[in-house]
Amino acid sequence: MMVVMLGLLFWTYRQMRSPAVVSALVAAGEDSAVPKSYFAIGAAIPLLIAVIFHFTLHGDIGANAIELAKAKYGDSYQYNPTSFSEAGSHASVTLDAYNNHEIKSVTVGW
Repeated sequence: MMVVMLGLLFWTYRQMRSPAVVSALVAAGEDSAVPKSYFAIGAAIPLLIAVIFHFTLHGDIGANAIELAKAKYGDSYQYNPTSFSEAGSHASVTLDAYNNHEIKSVTVGW
């Protein structure tokens, strides 16, 4: 999915920097320079989302989910939180549970 998204973004950039679009910008009195601030914003948004998910899944919520998973599935697994969802007062976390013999996906909620 990431490769497709990057390909789509590259194609969009090439289309927006085509001579016809740049000349139309100049004719309309707009700046025709490369939009460096948009590149910065485009890079900052996924980084911000990644940081938020990291601290959510590996913070108090993730620790709580791991404790609930250990209580439900036992200590024979290592647990890694992979997703979090919340609806009103209900929250659920999906974790990868793994050991030397298997890997499975488990969900705990509160």
